[in-house]
Order: sequence, then C-alpha cells, then structure tokens
Amino acid sequence: TGVPGALPVQALDHASGHLLAAGIVDALTQRLDGGIGRTVSVSLARTAAWLLDADGKVDTPSDPVLPTDEHTVLHDDVRTARPALAEYDDHPFPARPWGRDEPRFPS
Repeated sequence: TGVPGALPVQALDHASGHLLAAGIVDALTQRLDGGIGRTVSVSLARTAAWLLDADGKVDTPSDPVLPTDEHTVLHDDVRTARPALAEYDDHPFPARPWGRDEPRFPS
C-alpha cells in the first residue's frame, strides 16, 4: 500500500539492544579487570546482516501466536508484557504519566 506501519516484531531493535547491553557489560567487566575502557557501538544494518547470515532459519515459519496470560498482565483495559523481574510480577499498575507521582521515598 505504500503506507508505513508497525512491524509485528521489531527484531532489529530488539536484537541490537541485546547486543549493545552485552557489549556494555563486557566492556565494564574488562574495565574492572584491567582498567582499560573501550567504545561499544551497535549498527542496525550490521545486526540485520548478522541475523540474515545466521544459521537455523526456516523457509516457512509457523504462524504468529498471541502471548498467553502467562506472559502478559492486564491493567484495566490495557494488556502489557509481564515485568522482567519475578519479584515485581504483581505490580498493579502500568507506568503513570510523567510528573504525576509525589516526590517521596517509598515507605
């Protein structure tokens, strides 16, 4: 149709974010061990090339499946992914608008 839209999965962004996080952790570990820093950079184009060259691709992938209740949580009428950390799994509300929380320390 020629109209841009949302992709079902932002694979390049997601994979690039993981690669960047891994590179940062590795660089910080190297700095702690040897005191030497380094630059970490990620390229969406490089990630795309890496993913396209990766082994294990299938020609006819299975149909996408919506996440189950095991992987999501409902906040009123908004369904979101469950928090990544198990100890926050019962968090009752999604993030509130910026500036709406009272400036105080949790009790």
